[in-house]
Amino acid sequence: MGRGLSKLQRFILITAATTDRYKETKGRIYNTDIFEGFYGWRTNGAQRFGSKCFDPKEIGQKKYDAAHVAVRKACDRLNSRGLVVCLNGRSAHWAGLEITDKGREVATALMAKSRPESGADLANS
Repeated sequence: MGRGLSKLQRFILITAATTDRYKETKGRIYNTDIFEGFYGWRTNGAQRFGSKCFDPKEIGQKKYDAAHVAVRKACDRLNSRGLVVCLNGRSAHWAGLEITDKGREVATALMAKSRPESGADLANS
C-alpha cells in the first residue's frame, strides 16, 4: 500500500464502512459528510445538493479551499488504490464516494487497531 493512509483517508474509509445515514446506498458518503465529521464544519442550512452547504467566510476562504483540495486528493488516492469509487453529480454539483469490498477490508483492519472518537480528534492529533 505504499506510504500508508493519511488521517483523512482513514477517517473516510471508516466513516464509509460504518455509516448507515443513507440506507438505500450503504457505504456511500458525500463530501459534506467529510467536512462535517472530519473538519467539524456546520452547514449553513442550504440544500445539501446543488448549493454550498458551508460558508467560506465563516470558515475562512484559505481554510475552505485547502480542505476541498485535501478531500478531493484523499478521495482520488483511495480510488486509485481500489478502496472507494468516486462519485460526482453532473448537474447538482455534489461529490461523494462508495466504499468497495477491498476498502471495507482495510477499514475493518483499521478499526481493529484503534477506533477514533471523531474526525476532529484525528484532525487534531
